[in-house]
Amino acid sequence: MVGGTAIECITRKQKCIARDSTEAEMVALEGLVLDVEWHCEWFKGQGYEMKRPLIFQDNTSTITLVTKGGGKMRNKTMRVKQAVILEGYKNGDYEFKYVPTEDMIADMYNKPLSGMKYYRFKKVIMIGGQESKAAGVRGIKAKND
Repeated sequence: MVGGTAIECITRKQKCIARDSTEAEMVALEGLVLDVEWHCEWFKGQGYEMKRPLIFQDNTSTITLVTKGGGKMRNKTMRVKQAVILEGYKNGDYEFKYVPTEDMIADMYNKPLSGMKYYRFKKVIMIGGQESKAAGVRGIKAKND
């Protein structure tokens, strides 16, 4: 999101098989990191000064794996994905923040929601900037507040 507005919403089929949720999150994160880097380069090319992008993640073991290294990868593909993310993180290309699953706005795009969670996320996306507990918009108020 940029300025409280979603600039890209994307769903992809994962390109390789993962054994557990941490590996699955890392596979998805590697694809996302490449998109984030591309968007940053595009905005810089348009003359915007970019702050370091903040990537929300709801899996703490994935955050630890890609910010501190280590772990036991089952194959070379997973080690390469981890190394790509870790290198960008160490270079300061992006940072990660843990956000509980129940506060992830992205869930509205890829999971069926109902009840209060649906209405809370709908309000955030439709009004953009309304104060909410959802990730990415905490502490931001609409101009007319």
